[in-house]
Amino acid sequence: MPKPGEPTRHVELERKFDVAEGVGQPSFDGLLAVTRTHRLPTQTLQAVYFDTAEHHLAARRITLRRRTGGPDAGWHLKLPSGSEARTEVRAALGSGTGTADIPEELLDVVLAIVRDRALIPVARIATTRDVTVIHGFDDVALAEFCDDAVSAARIDPTGGGYVDEQSWREWELELVDPGSGDATGLLNRLGNRLLDAGATRPVTARSWPKCWATRLPRAPAFRPTRFTVRWPSRSNCSWCGTVRCAPTPTTRFTRCGWRPGRSAASCRPPRLPSA
Repeated sequence: MPKPGEPTRHVELERKFDVAEGVGQPSFDGLLAVTRTHRLPTQTLQAVYFDTAEHHLAARRITLRRRTGGPDAGWHLKLPSGSEARTEVRAALGSGTGTADIPEELLDVVLAIVRDRALIPVARIATTRDVTVIHGFDDVALAEFCDDAVSAARIDPTGGGYVDEQSWREWELELVDPGSGDATGLLNRLGNRLLDAGATRPVTARSWPKCWATRLPRAPAFRPTRFTVRWPSRSNCSWCGTVRCAPTPTTRFTRCGWRPGRSAASCRPPRLPSA
């Protein structure tokens, strides 16, 4: 149980859908698992996304943002946790809005990726959101359906102005309890109602890459390696840290810094056994 003010962590399981203007919201009537729905007041969300100038986080499906408005205002770090699930780490909003105000607990998680590269504001996304809560038996909340009107722009790293401004409408479907036994099945059944109403699955699954979809670098491909340890004679050796994001809610991270006087590791491709 985190203490007050400490970052919290939870797993989210959601899907986004593209939808044209003028398309009516879907109906969830007739689904066996659904007993009722109710709509919440409209939310106005403002988010600034942070990344390196080369978008090293976005290339690895990682997002770091500061968002105001809505029930979960604060700093959010989202990490891949499987094909559709993501682990979200949340920290308090605070009063600062710049790079120097990013919570240290979130910086520690991505430090091995960004290393000495500066994190800068890279995009601004404003969302007007209508939320419908979907309830099941015993009036338990099963999911939230969001109808979003989104306005986004990249932030010019030189002048700080907004460029490539664009807007679109999208639907989002998120399970309240992604750990339930038939979570994927429930998400499929609810999602089919969105598709029946006229939505489509987007080419870009997240809102943030739409601002710079043609500018994202490719994340390094995974290659198995074998490590050969050589003991140095009189020089110090360094080992560059790496991050491992395990596809489980308990995401693990490994950080390594300078290791003077320790062994130096060199990598080479694995030698395959002869036929």
